Amino acid sequence: QLGKVRVSEFGTFDFEIPTKEGQPLGYYNITAENTKHNLRFYGNFRLAEFRVPEFEVEMDIDKKIVTPGETFKISWKGNYYFGAPMSKASSSLNITRRRTYFKPEGWAGFSFGVPSYLQEEKSSISGGYLRETIQLDETGNASKTVVLRRDDVPYNMTYLCDAEITDVSRQTSSANKSITALPDKRLIGVKLDDWIIAVKDILKASVIVSSPEGKALNGIPLTIKLIKREYHSVKTKTPEGKFLSLIHI
Repeated sequence: QLGKVRVSEFGTFDFEIPTKEGQPLGYYNITAENTKHNLRFYGNFRLAEFRVPEFEVEMDIDKKIVTPGETFKISWKGNYYFGAPMSKASSSLNITRRRTYFKPEGWAGFSFGVPSYLQEEKSSISGGYLRETIQLDETGNASKTVVLRRDDVPYNMTYLCDAEITDVSRQTSSANKSITALPDKRLIGVKLDDWIIAVKDILKASVIVSSPEGKALNGIPLTIKLIKREYHSVKTKTPEGKFLSLIHI
């Protein structure tokens, strides 16, 4: 028995659970009860032994930005802290991806990319891209060369690469890095003088075509479109008698 606790004005309580060296490892259950009001609460925790990692994992990607058709190389290695390489150790490479916003440097006030609600072709791809088991070589190194297809980059994306190495004692450690994938190296940015204007006022817009590094690109033909969006609010009544406003675009 751990003792008694007093409930706060918010109906909550907390307490500390002491542990000691040599205590059996595993899962423990906790029961808190109030016999007067016939209340009982349950909880559990796991007592485990922490082991300091005996090795480190390092990763490198040879590019920061990639477009469809280009390759990028992922390299990783494992070394024991006493200096020896993790020769022939088992490792796994996991690559996931997600949509991201990318803006080249030097163009403050400009918005780049097409909003999802304006895309003519809707694309939906899974978050998982690749998972592979690769054995380290004699020097404790491994690598993987990846080529992205156009279907792999329907919009600006971040590809997260994670390498995990397991030693002979089944201890694991990992490292990760990310790379930005763009559908095209020509990035179009738009800057408006104002987002709200009155009828018959003139809206001034600036347009720029930039490289991913922020360099202005000349001689690129563009088609400018002005798209009208209408918002309609519909009020509906719920079975509980409440009213909800739904906005349709």
